[in-house]
Amino acid sequence: MYIEDERQSRLEDADGLPYTLDFLVLEELDFMQACLRAPPVRKELEQQLQVQAAGQETWMTQVMQLAVAYAHITTEEEGLWRIDVNIFLSEETSVTANYTPRTACGDLVIKLGEWQTQPTLDGLLSYTRNLYSTTQSWKAKEAALYILNQLLGDFQDVEKTVSAETANGFLDFIKYAMAQEDEFLRARGYLVAGSLVKTSGDALQQPAAEFLQACLQAITNDDSEVVKVSCIRALQHHLSAVPPAVSLPLQNSIITALSHYLSAQDLRELIESDDLMVTLVETLRDAILLDTRVCLTGSGLDLLFTIASHGATNFNVTSLATETFEEIAVSISTMGGDSYAQLCAKVLPSLTGAFDVGSLTDENALTNLAADLLDVLTEFGTEPLPPGFAATVMPKLQGLLLGSLDSELLKSGTSAVKNLLVHDYGQLFAWRSPAPENKSGLEVVLMIIDRLLSPTIDDIAAAEVGGLAAEVVEKAGSERLGPYLEQLLRAVAARLSTATQVQFVQSLIGVFARLSLRNASDVVGFLSNVRIGEESGLQVVMGKWLENSNMFAGYDEIRQK
Repeated sequence: MYIEDERQSRLEDADGLPYTLDFLVLEELDFMQACLRAPPVRKELEQQLQVQAAGQETWMTQVMQLAVAYAHITTEEEGLWRIDVNIFLSEETSVTANYTPRTACGDLVIKLGEWQTQPTLDGLLSYTRNLYSTTQSWKAKEAALYILNQLLGDFQDVEKTVSAETANGFLDFIKYAMAQEDEFLRARGYLVAGSLVKTSGDALQQPAAEFLQACLQAITNDDSEVVKVSCIRALQHHLSAVPPAVSLPLQNSIITALSHYLSAQDLRELIESDDLMVTLVETLRDAILLDTRVCLTGSGLDLLFTIASHGATNFNVTSLATETFEEIAVSISTMGGDSYAQLCAKVLPSLTGAFDVGSLTDENALTNLAADLLDVLTEFGTEPLPPGFAATVMPKLQGLLLGSLDSELLKSGTSAVKNLLVHDYGQLFAWRSPAPENKSGLEVVLMIIDRLLSPTIDDIAAAEVGGLAAEVVEKAGSERLGPYLEQLLRAVAARLSTATQVQFVQSLIGVFARLSLRNASDVVGFLSNVRIGEESGLQVVMGKWLENSNMFAGYDEIRQK
């Protein structure tokens, strides 16, 4: 009905009651899982496993036969996956809510594997041997490997390993699948190869290198989109399992293969393929992190930024891209100033260009992404920063922080300016804004702080201004600030009196806390003389401090309490 014919599954009547046969199969599979949890049933099945002779067919093999039979790809799924590989990937990554007999069979075998690990593997291997010796359809052979893949995925989650004997037992079936004409069986072979390599320890080192090479070839040369995306996903398992001696020489080839795949896609359509974009970023991340120096000369970062910019409205994509860039920035900054300067020369044109494009097209998501990445780049900057860094980024940050109302953009931009002060305040103070303003860097920062402290900016958007103000006070000192110091501190205390959001309150109190660590008596004396409504500045600060201190987060903030 569903595997050979084109019957539609998961149908409900007008009352919302299921009436297609696949729902009955799901109920029966759920009942089997419930039975396996019952102690009397477990006891009987364990006894049967113990008394059966080696090589004799067990009830486990019979269960595997049933699971594989109901795990066949239906004609409906086959058609959908050929049209949209993103649906195929969502099934593979288990992010879909579509619970079918196929996924239920995977869950059944996972439960067996948690209870009887080796007998489950032995039963599946025994049935797979019998199956592959017959002329049954590709769907049956694919289903057996699908069940194995589900089982191996659970092993990865709980850090179980597969014995060398068992792993080698499945090798021939995987190689057979990878060489077949049907795209779904071929794709399954590549996916299982990656999972098996990852869960077998060092048992498959030689085949692992061959599988890795085969994945790269298929991404570039295979005609099937399903096979290509399966190989891209399988690369993640290979890169985490094979030794650096095998993976490092292939780093550029992997990035090139991913770039080749992306260049053949319609990027406007790719935006709708969430799971595919996430898979691309995850695989690219794993390839880049083999040796982050590839970012200084190769195309890895360009590819990462291309995917991220086209997926700027997708939270998962931008989060992964930002986390990946953070790992790159941390790694390269530890290599020294020269390497960090090369990284900046590589990425700053792209980031400043993204600000320009975002402003021209009103693409707020793209501007936010660029600000987040710039925040990361400055956070892990060297001291001092590369020459010209402030002159490159401050005009963009100045325009955003003095004109935007976007909360996330203001937070990221404020944090980036604060990081500039932390790593190289001399360069920032020496910078002057373009004509006709021609203001010093310190003046521009004070203008930014003044705007963020104004009532027109809400607490969430201004959450980072306290950290920026504290850095200005600390780095500029009373010598540079002169009369502006008292004005700044009055403005911070006044804004604190109306603040309600805990992170914002903590940020503003941090200004006075850091000053108090140096000279508490002067801070107390100053705040005592400041009037904010009916209260003194000291009453406002101490009241907010005591009211919110139990919710402050971070080691430095706790120490300053």
